[in-house]
Amino acid sequence: MAQGKVSVTSLNTGSGATKEVERAVLFIGVGTLNIGSIVAVNAQSEFDELISADDSALKTQLQAWVRNGDDLVSGWAIPINSGDDVFGLIDNAMDQNISPEIIVITTAITGKSQIEAFQNKALEIFCLLYNYP
Repeated sequence: MAQGKVSVTSLNTGSGATKEVERAVLFIGVGTLNIGSIVAVNAQSEFDELISADDSALKTQLQAWVRNGDDLVSGWAIPINSGDDVFGLIDNAMDQNISPEIIVITTAITGKSQIEAFQNKALEIFCLLYNYP
């Protein structure tokens, strides 16, 4: 006889005093399928069909996220080609009301200027979301 499974979750329905992000993540990295598209992902997603049948840093990070999360994790992934404009894709996602708490870039950082560019992008998003000058 099969055993049942129960999951308990606490949802932010916006009905209380605190309105915050639902702990969702946006992953961006090299893939072979759905290039440039925003793909909704969760614990039941088949990453071989959504991202790539081959191994990639993006797929590895998504699998680790699911393993370390629970069966209720949810977020988005944007498979890209090497060299695509990551900042443009982030802007596109924000324009489509994708509101992650974390943005994970799975491509390697090659220097100080890239780190500073990503930091500036994070500050830009923060200022836009919270209407800081």
